Amino acid sequence: MSVDSVATTENSIREAARKIFLEKGLAGSRMQDIADAAKINKAMLHYYFRSKEKLFHLIFENELNNLFCNLDEILDSPLPILDKIQLIIERDINTLMDCPQLPIFLLNEMSQCPENFLRCAHRIKAFQRYEKFRAQLEEESKQGRIRAVNPDQVFLNMIALTVYPFIAKPFLSSLFNLCERDYAQFMLERKKEVGRMVIESLRPETQTVMQ
Repeated sequence: MSVDSVATTENSIREAARKIFLEKGLAGSRMQDIADAAKINKAMLHYYFRSKEKLFHLIFENELNNLFCNLDEILDSPLPILDKIQLIIERDINTLMDCPQLPIFLLNEMSQCPENFLRCAHRIKAFQRYEKFRAQLEEESKQGRIRAVNPDQVFLNMIALTVYPFIAKPFLSSLFNLCERDYAQFMLERKKEVGRMVIESLRPETQTVMQ
């Protein structure tokens, strides 16, 4: 089997596994489902990935990394911190719009196997990436460019305001009487609205009064 053929088969398996795991989670997925979706036999699937758990953890780590990988590029840029926050919010919502099953997928693993979630978070350097964000907020506050805040509360607000609409989509769609297309438009507007709320909460009081 050629190197290209091996790579093609592995990619097909990963794409199929991602689809199945996002839809059904670890417990609800079967290796046979993944083999069928990848259009290979189960024996070949086990040849490439010996267990469902090993394949799941690979997919899980990739998906978690997709959420945090944007932080480095944005935080290392020369942009003002408030512009960085707007970009982080917009990119997170874009990521979730492309994969709306992702929040439930991550939350299930976090609640069912917190130890694995934490190990994965350490491997993708999620904590180091967050510390960079935290340090920048603290420095901007010290310089008086934003008001004195608890960076942990700011980060939690950003996560809650962006993730909740995807977790609660069935309820919110009915509550607001929105079809699929309208809900997508609602989330596009949400990018600006969340950014506005978080940024306004960070402006120094003198700037807020002047506006």
